[in-house]
Amino acid sequence: MTTPVALYLQDAHTIRHGVELPRQLEGVLLTDEVMAALSRLNPVIPDHPARAEEGLSRLRAVLLSVTNDGLISSNQEMVDWLRGFKTHKFVGTDKYEPVRLIDFDEPRSNSLIVSTEVTYRPGHEERRFDVVLWVSGFPERRRPRSRRRCRG
Repeated sequence: MTTPVALYLQDAHTIRHGVELPRQLEGVLLTDEVMAALSRLNPVIPDHPARAEEGLSRLRAVLLSVTNDGLISSNQEMVDWLRGFKTHKFVGTDKYEPVRLIDFDEPRSNSLIVSTEVTYRPGHEERRFDVVLWVSGFPERRRPRSRRRCRG
């Protein structure tokens, strides 16, 4: 299986400078892209657009849970959402529905954006990342591998 990240360099739909991204400095997600992915990948949403906002609100709650639940627990919860392991009972439905955020079956159908010099400011501390890869509005930051010293 080819992962969406592996397709970035060859199939990025857009390359943008960080200041051109539709987000606030404290924002982690590209909300328009996440909303589009929710609508595209989840059959219970397109006929009821408010459900995409409901799904986005749930994802924001997971991001904010780090304060109470801790980083490891919150990260695991977000990974479960990203992998499609979570369900949600949307308003107006009778059962819990699986929620897909990323299309792993057809990776090229995801929104793929490469951005440079992305600033993130969670409170008073500011961080800048040289390159951020976005899959359907979710960031995937990559670091260059550290160089190993040659022993001679």
